[in-house]
Amino acid sequence: MDRQRLKRALTSKSKGTAFIKVSEVAAALGIQPETAQANYLRQLEYIPSGRAKLYLIDDVVDSIAAAKKAGSSKNS
Repeated sequence: MDRQRLKRALTSKSKGTAFIKVSEVAAALGIQPETAQANYLRQLEYIPSGRAKLYLIDDVVDSIAAAKKAGSSKNS
């Protein structure tokens, strides 16, 4: 999935806002929330909102793209 499609998918899951919750990232990627947190969100800054953590969608897209790029260079 390219960056633009990924950003659209995440924005759609977050109902058009600039921020997204861990559970919404996981749902968009089809993975468990724990996996999303461990692989893509751990190093990102967030805004606490009650029990939830809100991440900037642009940061999440960058993190996922960097992780996929690192993963593809390992396989080469």
